[in-house]
Amino acid sequence: MRFTKIPLIATLMAVALSLLIVLPGLAQTSGFDDPRGTLKSGAALTVDVLSVLDDTTTTTTDESRVAESYFNGDLYVSNDDDAHNAVRITASPATPDLEVFNGADGQPGAETDDDATPDVDETTLDDDNAHCVSATVENVRSGKDITIRLRSTDSGATDNNIDTDDVAPFAGLFNVIPAGIEQQDGLCVDYTATEDVNEALGLMPARHGDTLRITVAGVAGSVDIKVDAEGPEFSEISPEDGVYLGSTSVKFRFVVADEDSGLRHDGELDYTRGDLDARAFNNDDDQFTNGEPRSVAGTGAAADIDVNFGTEGEVSHFGSRGWRQRGARPGVSYFLDMTVGNQDEGLHHWYLEATDRAGNTTRTDVDDDDREDFRLWVDVSNPEFRDARTGISYDSGDRKEVVDRSSVAVTFEEGDGALDSVMNIDADKFLVEGAEVTGVIQPGAASKCTGDDPYPLDIDENCGMDGHPQARVYLQLAEPLAPDATPLVSMFGGAALDRAGNPSNQDEVTAEDYIAPTITVTLTTAVMDRPVLRHGSEFTVAISSDEELRRAPQVWFAELDDASASDAEKKRAPLGSSQRGDRVVAGSEDNSWTQTYRTNDVGSVDGAYAVIVIGEDDNDNVGSTAGWGNVRTDKQPINGNKASLSALIAGDLLVEIDTNENVGDPGFELSPEAGVDTDETESRNPYVTIDFSDESGEYDKSFKGDSHSAVAIASITLNGASVADRVSAVENNEYTVGLRDLEVGEYELKVTGRDDVGNEVSDTYEFEVVPRDAYEIDLIPGWNLVSVPGTPLDPSVGAVMGDTMEASIVLAYQDDQWLTAVNDQGTWRGTLTDIVGGYGYWVQTTAFETISTLIPEADTSSVLPTATVIEGWNLLGVVDVLQADAGDPPSGGGEADDYFNNFDWRVAYAFETETNQWTRTLPDVNDDADDEILNGKGYWVWSTEEGTLVP
Repeated sequence: MRFTKIPLIATLMAVALSLLIVLPGLAQTSGFDDPRGTLKSGAALTVDVLSVLDDTTTTTTDESRVAESYFNGDLYVSNDDDAHNAVRITASPATPDLEVFNGADGQPGAETDDDATPDVDETTLDDDNAHCVSATVENVRSGKDITIRLRSTDSGATDNNIDTDDVAPFAGLFNVIPAGIEQQDGLCVDYTATEDVNEALGLMPARHGDTLRITVAGVAGSVDIKVDAEGPEFSEISPEDGVYLGSTSVKFRFVVADEDSGLRHDGELDYTRGDLDARAFNNDDDQFTNGEPRSVAGTGAAADIDVNFGTEGEVSHFGSRGWRQRGARPGVSYFLDMTVGNQDEGLHHWYLEATDRAGNTTRTDVDDDDREDFRLWVDVSNPEFRDARTGISYDSGDRKEVVDRSSVAVTFEEGDGALDSVMNIDADKFLVEGAEVTGVIQPGAASKCTGDDPYPLDIDENCGMDGHPQARVYLQLAEPLAPDATPLVSMFGGAALDRAGNPSNQDEVTAEDYIAPTITVTLTTAVMDRPVLRHGSEFTVAISSDEELRRAPQVWFAELDDASASDAEKKRAPLGSSQRGDRVVAGSEDNSWTQTYRTNDVGSVDGAYAVIVIGEDDNDNVGSTAGWGNVRTDKQPINGNKASLSALIAGDLLVEIDTNENVGDPGFELSPEAGVDTDETESRNPYVTIDFSDESGEYDKSFKGDSHSAVAIASITLNGASVADRVSAVENNEYTVGLRDLEVGEYELKVTGRDDVGNEVSDTYEFEVVPRDAYEIDLIPGWNLVSVPGTPLDPSVGAVMGDTMEASIVLAYQDDQWLTAVNDQGTWRGTLTDIVGGYGYWVQTTAFETISTLIPEADTSSVLPTATVIEGWNLLGVVDVLQADAGDPPSGGGEADDYFNNFDWRVAYAFETETNQWTRTLPDVNDDADDEILNGKGYWVWSTEEGTLVP
């Protein structure tokens, strides 16, 4: 058989052609040697991830602009503007599918020829028009896509005149942006000539891990790129934040890793030198191209991984021989172990920063908030005494310093004078001259420094001990120190270790006097209990101190203002205006003083005042009376200081101004009263209540009141005659006067009250006794179930019902039998003869009528009406001593359980004539009701036993 080469040649040509298409892609899948951020689909489609911030100004091919974001067989792009998020698409379609676009806004425009579909070789466009090819970028996860218009980059396409020789290549740009931001198609423009590139760029939203698929119209195949939106991660970081080092050499250790686009490293192919020789990166020229991240020429530092250490700056070059690769694949994870020596003592700040191939940067943060640096202290000095202060201890629960004469606060410092925190305190190795050390308190955390709970001591210094809460310890003593003590405090070697482990040396210091003088005050006036001043009154202030003062003490008087509800609940009042009394005259040798003050020295208005006495010793320690402000540091009361009422009261440090004009005016109440606020009564024996309760609140201060508010009645007359023998005390500052046998007419009650201080108030109350009105109960046509609140003056049926009322029948059910009265032409006949209080009655009328009967006032010396109760049904009425109007609850209350509480009742029914309905009431059902029982009504009540209705 004759062999022919034609099929073989055809086959070889086909293979060669296919290799031309796939070999560029194979070059990128050969592992991790070529990091250039480029992927191809055959020869016609190229995708580049760009690395320079101004990448968006050009679509021309420029290797220096291509990011090194190809790793492990994938091309990566970020979605962060500060990273590599710009993508360039370059396409060379064999037969471009061209669209006409207006160059001004990138939108489709009109063609200049008459063809429906323009041919490249015959189309000529105006300068404002251009031909572009469409590319599609799809987010595979979300399914969203955008269109990018690729513009010709051929230099022959001047003035946008495109022919068959200069249509390709076409190129366009887009940016990857975070998911959630609105996507945007790319316009067909010349990016280098566009004023606002961001308006022309395509924007593709994506999140970490998404895949973006790029296709071009007229070009076979596609290119996938992955989104890496997360920077490298750091772990195994040493030293920890806040560590103290007992050496001037600092050893750093950490692991940095990136599982996505990876970290650049030595050994990768370097194309930055302008040729395609496969020479590996080895910028530090250390002859090692494996196991270390990308290095920097000259220094040997890591190009993308920084160790920033205080004033030293970036110090990763110290570890140029200390990098180790973690895992089998270079570029994923590296470990660094390095030492930076010869560091100064004191605080140093440092942080780590790394950037991955996609340009994402991670910076370490101590607490994941506001990029806070790590801190470390270099400390090679032994702790020494800075100072010792008497009278200062520490409350570990409230985390604040407190006054304690049985304590000495000791502060430690380093050799350079900086604060030095200590630990492992041995109380047995401390001595305080003249005292026994029994223990030591050391703060476990930083002290609280808040305006709501201020320190009594050393606010600035103790709050300024940031980072060194244990630089001060508090030696506890068996007995209190003298107020002016300045003992020698000694420390043996090794009594304490600082945080770096340096032991304390033997040391001693003389303690400063921080014990404030104790001020004792006694107030004396003519009035017992709390001092009270009237016009022109005077009182004495006796003062003593437990140590010698620099000068005579000062006396202040501060008014107590109204407080908010929350302050009142806590028994606190803000101080108002204050005035200083004259500095007291020099006292005797026993540190005591006495001064007399008058009312005007204290204040000009009635109210309660805090007495505040302040004195200073020779060491500027401020001693003062308790109950106000910051007594340890303030040298005078300030408007708004919170005053503790309990402390002021316990120390007898309140004085009041209570003048004659301010005894609280009394209130008067007449009972029983005819109507509301009429000052009229039908009673011949009324009562008048006299209330002096306003006296306790006369100062108009929300919770302080008048401590001498008791008011007694000095005199009381009725129409000029004394009725003092009729007065009874009800409760504090409340009295009643019971008047007897008054005739109809007008009366004047004059009262004079006197408080504990001797202030008096007089007032007059006028009232009138009026003739008694008949009691009225309205009836409507039909059967009415009614009762009267008391037995009428004439209880006969005829007198109560009258001889003209259009009522035909009155029924009663008493003692288990029916009683009947029938109207026989104005005369009532039958077994029911009287209508009395306590029973209910059925009254039948044929018209709207009113029962009007005179019921005498209940005489307190007589027996009140009751009603017999049988087992079973009872027809009962409502008795009301004060005879409230019909339809109102009785004066004793309208709760059924209360009214029927003298027998075992089960149910009560009232009848509403107007609606022809029964209303049922049960025991223990409506405990809060106040209108179950009403005057003028009758009730059917079932009782399980015999008894008596006692209203």
